[in-house]
Amino acid sequence: MTENEQVVDLTLLGCPMHTIKARETMQHRSSGQKVRFRLNDDAVTTICKNLAADNCQSTVISSEAGTTIIEVTK
Repeated sequence: MTENEQVVDLTLLGCPMHTIKARETMQHRSSGQKVRFRLNDDAVTTICKNLAADNCQSTVISSEAGTTIIEVTK
């Protein structure tokens, strides 16, 4: 991970706050910048779908013990 990337932990937030926080985080990024999000497994599909609507690409990096890390590129 480069210095322009960060990990945002959304595991303590429920719906819809995890989605709002993820979208807000990506709005403040320039095209091509990446951010990693740590999510509860049940939030991955919803957040990826909402970020895709904002023209962001999401990739699952790892999944273990009920949490998933995704990398999102604006």
